[in-house]
Amino acid sequence: MRNLRLQTRPFAFATVALVLLAAFGYCPPAKATDDDSLTDGSSDRPPPCQPRPPIPPDPPIVVPPSPTTIDTIGQAYYCIFDNYVQGPILSDRALLLPAFAGLTQELQRRGLDQPTATPPALTGQRHRDWVAFRQVYLRITQSLPADPALAQAVAGATLQAMVDALADDHARWENTRSGGDQVGINLSIARGPVNLDPAAVPPLFVIKVTASSAAENAGVQVGDEILAINGVPPFVNGVLSKGVIAWITNPTVGEPISLLLHRPITGTTLTVNIALSNRPPPAGPGGNVVKRLNNDIAYAVLGGFAVDPVNTLLQAVRDLGSTTPLRGLILDMRGNGGGDTDAGAKLLGAFVHNATTGYWCDARHHCTANRPDDSVPLLNLPLVVLIDRRCASACDAFSSAVKDLKFGTLVGTRTAGEVSGPADSYMLDDGGRPNH
Repeated sequence: MRNLRLQTRPFAFATVALVLLAAFGYCPPAKATDDDSLTDGSSDRPPPCQPRPPIPPDPPIVVPPSPTTIDTIGQAYYCIFDNYVQGPILSDRALLLPAFAGLTQELQRRGLDQPTATPPALTGQRHRDWVAFRQVYLRITQSLPADPALAQAVAGATLQAMVDALADDHARWENTRSGGDQVGINLSIARGPVNLDPAAVPPLFVIKVTASSAAENAGVQVGDEILAINGVPPFVNGVLSKGVIAWITNPTVGEPISLLLHRPITGTTLTVNIALSNRPPPAGPGGNVVKRLNNDIAYAVLGGFAVDPVNTLLQAVRDLGSTTPLRGLILDMRGNGGGDTDAGAKLLGAFVHNATTGYWCDARHHCTANRPDDSVPLLNLPLVVLIDRRCASACDAFSSAVKDLKFGTLVGTRTAGEVSGPADSYMLDDGGRPNH
């Protein structure tokens, strides 16, 4: 299933020395402007996107997605205005010009560019400009060879470029089937995670391979350097190519991924082909580890923020302390990419009550206080938090609260410095509905 994932709540830290604003909060849907009533008989506004229903556990094989069309792109266009946190104040130029660039870049890549492929004149009126864009898109694409794969690639590149123009890690077009198998590898470059460092420098290498994932099944190993993805190097003229990386980070089920790898441990170069299936990988063990160090120190690993794992971790720490009193807790959040903000509030509630840790803000900076979950019993333990450059989003927010409210000590390197989310998913017409 294909769907659009958008930021709906901006977040602002309440800190002593630091104020961060990121797309992370609720804002009301954009109100219709005068030109939203425009129709030309064939260019009406497409049906609105709908919140994606919950996906049941262990979903069956999902029906292949429908083709992405100009109407899908229009659906995403209006969905952003109606639901994205910056939608009420977003210019349509900020979406349509990058979308057109994505269209022409895909045509150039395939040797199909057209001399008359020029963007429409934009007026700043959302619906009027969409009608103009739609007409130009159809004129260009109708002259292309009648190839469904080509039509999908062009539409996908256009939609992807429009979403990428938001420059928001938590806003993305998920063009894989719901519940589908992901590649199963995490990537990094010399200076940090590929999606967090704009000054990326080679090499690009694998830092994690998920158990039973498509990547592990294909033979990818931690430490492998990726020389090419589908025959294209990840760095072009020293610049990391988002389009090339997207073949891994945003894969499409049914389209194999070829990796040219250099394996430093053996000095060999090899090619692996990753085949994505329709079924999710087998569920692995929980990512949390809780154990004793030196008998009176609890050590806990939190791999991501979700309510159940956080509750389980906190209960495990309490269980350890019920047998032999604990003198402190080391919470290892290295590599934690974030997650559910409710889980973050619960974790905070185990260490501090009656505090303000941040603010939910809308696009016009109307903010309400964000607080820990005071219903969670305090652990009353000295806290040390291990962090690294891959601690992002909810992990970044939690570690900032630790520092600014002074209820623990941070040990490690700088965090990612990016707080985004939560995000909500919206269905587009090329994805259908998941089977229940």
